[in-house]
Amino acid sequence: MRGSFAILVGLLIFTAGCIDEEKPPNNPPEAKISIAGGNGPFETNTEIQFSGEDSTDEDGDTLEYWWDFDPNEDANGNGVTNDDRDRVGKDVVWTYYDESVYVVRLTVSDGIDQDSVDKTITVNEPENAPVAVVDTLDGNDRGVAHPNDPVYFEFTAEESTAGDGEIIKYEWDFSYESGDGFQSEEETQTAEIEYGFAEGGVYWIYLKITNDQGETDTTGSRDAIKIYVNYNATIEGEVKDTDGDNDPEYTMPINSWGVQKVEVTLKYNAGNSHGNDLDIWLYFPNGTACGTEEDDEGVCYWENHDEENTTQIYHLKIDYWMGKFDDEEELGEWTIEIRHERSTWATEVPFELWFDIYYYDD
Repeated sequence: MRGSFAILVGLLIFTAGCIDEEKPPNNPPEAKISIAGGNGPFETNTEIQFSGEDSTDEDGDTLEYWWDFDPNEDANGNGVTNDDRDRVGKDVVWTYYDESVYVVRLTVSDGIDQDSVDKTITVNEPENAPVAVVDTLDGNDRGVAHPNDPVYFEFTAEESTAGDGEIIKYEWDFSYESGDGFQSEEETQTAEIEYGFAEGGVYWIYLKITNDQGETDTTGSRDAIKIYVNYNATIEGEVKDTDGDNDPEYTMPINSWGVQKVEVTLKYNAGNSHGNDLDIWLYFPNGTACGTEEDDEGVCYWENHDEENTTQIYHLKIDYWMGKFDDEEELGEWTIEIRHERSTWATEVPFELWFDIYYYDD
């Protein structure tokens, strides 16, 4: 009995020690926004200073800060609002180019829990200020680029107004992204410019003007324009190898959000006995095959095993709709591989390969 009592006391002491060592529950942080100048109103084209300095964490944890300067807009281009990280850090600056009432959202995280807070600010155009407006000269906003053959557009700023002075400088950003802010790619003293796009994509075109009084204005999303560029490539080649060591490979660039679909077509002569049948595969930028299941045939690869000898000229076509797989895997340099695995005695099999990357439906 005395031994049992000693064991019970030991268990109680051990259990109490375990309870004492348990980590207390995490206390979530509290996000707070402070703005230099209060809630405004502020002027367009002026840097506004934001701070999360007053945010707190009861546990004293180090906080991460990220900012969304218009939660109702999708700055990432992926069709999802409320997830943009326009700026990261405790103290940041941001410029609004359009007159409006905006919601600013700060999210803070202690690595376990997070908290968000919104603040509304008003942004107005200054009186008689210059106003930048950009458009294409002929109203066209769509085109097709080919390898070593960019598609060109003519842009005009003739609808811009100079305010109290005269416009002396035009700066052009042909691939604006909100996270980077305005980046001047070309500068002119005239209101027109021609620019070529070598890759497919959806491009925001922004314009900044400066008058002789030193006043500036940059287009916002209301005055900027979008350009849609599809990409097409046609390739002629041949393949003989049957062991997979030297299968022809071709690069397909998909470097911009907004892709609607990709079409890849292979045309070849299968021969009377179909010993010349070819296969076509797509590979993600990270090198992994796009599809490995039978259900994916015709989506990510196509293996032709026709033995009926009823057709000789074959078109193997792959329609890949973006969004079927993870977005992170989809952006980058894709690889198209042509395989010939039917017979070891076959001669070179000539083929035509063409692919189209669609950012708009033509």
